[in-house]
Amino acid sequence: MTRAQPDADPGSGLGRRELLGLGLALGAAVPAQPAVAAAAAGEDPRLADPVFNMHAVARLLGRTDGRVSFYHARGMMFGMRPGEHARALLGFEGCAARLFRPLADGSGYALGLREWLLFRNPDTGAVAESWQNPYTRQEAPLPHFRGGGGMKHLWTVSGQGRIGQESLAKPLPPQLYQWDFDGDRGVCTIEQFIAFPAYVTPEQDPVASTGAVRHEIQVRSFAFSRRALLGSAQPFVPVIETWVMKNDWMPFMMMGNWPGHHIWRASGRKLDRIDALPPAFIAETERRWPGTVAEFADWTGS
Repeated sequence: MTRAQPDADPGSGLGRRELLGLGLALGAAVPAQPAVAAAAAGEDPRLADPVFNMHAVARLLGRTDGRVSFYHARGMMFGMRPGEHARALLGFEGCAARLFRPLADGSGYALGLREWLLFRNPDTGAVAESWQNPYTRQEAPLPHFRGGGGMKHLWTVSGQGRIGQESLAKPLPPQLYQWDFDGDRGVCTIEQFIAFPAYVTPEQDPVASTGAVRHEIQVRSFAFSRRALLGSAQPFVPVIETWVMKNDWMPFMMMGNWPGHHIWRASGRKLDRIDALPPAFIAETERRWPGTVAEFADWTGS
């Protein structure tokens, strides 16, 4: 099991804004010469190299031949307040289009992100247009989401960052991610620390806003074939990805400075073409946002 090395020198941070739902994260700037740690006994020695980790996780998140991939996931949102059990808030289903484009200098990848997300009733699974907040008992519309675009992110040895938000980033050293294997079965886990300007500031709406800056932590685990990842150079590796995110209350929840937070939990598959998405999800996507499937199918980053 390999972890990020705490004794590496952190660089200056790269910030990011990722969107509502299946998010990605931020990292530090790329040091000129990332250190290479000693591999544990029995491990593939390449896993002790931050540069190899960068390329390997890029192949788990997306694909490294300049083509778009699609992460489809279903999950639940939970609310947590001090002294209480968690409460189920909403179900959701979404898709993240991820486009990795190798940088000319070999230091990493330009990264484009586009996503869309549907909220679902947590009991019936049906797409929901409104919900009742179990804490405030208020009824409110739900902001189904489609957004993103452009190559606005970087993927480097220190993780993912958004260009132009460097001051909000958590400085990180070159990353050695956690790898676990059982025969051909492999699991990689990464943590992402996120900060970005709030959707709604306290000045705009003190009830909807939790502050001028939002903070999140995301944990992603990828299940994959060891042979496919480490025994080949294929740019696309089939993956089942599990994602957990903890962050402040969302503006549509109208929780303001209530103590507590909410958690997203999702799992799903990475797909190499958009028509492999579930037919019912495609149908609802096209009903709500006509032309989305054709638009995303051959997305090139613009």
